[in-house]
Amino acid sequence: MSDKQSDQASVFSEILAPFQPATDVLADYPIILTLLIMVLAVIVSSIATTIVVKVIGRLVKRTNVRWDDQLIAAFHKPLFWSLILTGAVLAIEPLSLPQVAENVFQSIVATTLVIIWTSFSLR
Repeated sequence: MSDKQSDQASVFSEILAPFQPATDVLADYPIILTLLIMVLAVIVSSIATTIVVKVIGRLVKRTNVRWDDQLIAAFHKPLFWSLILTGAVLAIEPLSLPQVAENVFQSIVATTLVIIWTSFSLR
């Protein structure tokens, strides 16, 4: 395992550490654990995106320009999908896929994120 891969594994382990009791119970059912992580990612993404957009939205409403209001409105979808895709990367961890498959999946996610944020920045 390369240094980059071991760093990624330790980051994922740290993120999932608070959920260790649940992951221990579901260790024999990796597909269920993967689905649970994805459901949590959707919930966390929805909540976090709503909070961030509302808090920043309140701040930008105090300005006299309109472009910042439009920027915040457009910011919602890229942020939401970024958090969902991060959850997807975390969710495949319990599946113990071959390293090549994990690398391909992570590359697809990274490419998708680049496309999402590029389309956001071009608006």
